[in-house]
Amino acid sequence: WQQTPTVYVQGEVKYRGRYRIIQGQTRLRDIVEQAGGFSARASLPEARLLRAKARAIKDPEYQRLQLLLQVSGLADMTPEDKAYLKTKGREERGRLSVDFQRLFEAGEETQNVLLEGGDVIFIPERRRTVSLSGQIKKPGLLKFEEGRRVAYYLDQAGGFSWNANKGGARLLRARTGERERLDKNLLVEA
Repeated sequence: WQQTPTVYVQGEVKYRGRYRIIQGQTRLRDIVEQAGGFSARASLPEARLLRAKARAIKDPEYQRLQLLLQVSGLADMTPEDKAYLKTKGREERGRLSVDFQRLFEAGEETQNVLLEGGDVIFIPERRRTVSLSGQIKKPGLLKFEEGRRVAYYLDQAGGFSWNANKGGARLLRARTGERERLDKNLLVEA
């Protein structure tokens, strides 16, 4: 007896829950359609497909560096070791590189990946805010306004505090996690 493989769909779809798949045949679009499609509040740019099997795979180099960090701190690490540790620490293990917008809005079938048992499809609610944190006079969430730039949001939050390291300030893109050197003319996304 073998259990039928399933995927789990959660978040902003009509019918959340577990769905049976056929290994090697069922694709992402098939399951989203079975789940009734996206709700009006769905955020496709932030949607994720997580592969449980990949989350379980251990990275021996990352584990070695974590142990080294516990024992001797950063002093015994090369710049490459530090960069690897930093990058792997930010990575969402098991996340497949799938662009839900390209698949569901532009119809790009290269993003319509085959699903495997244990996969999780997560569709978050659309956020219409911008988060300011760190050395800002009034850190917190601000209402997102289309077409606004960094300077606008900094002004809304009262600007930098007196001890802010302006050269070290970064804009983090919610969709990709990409960090950009802060420029007041950068266009901000929700």
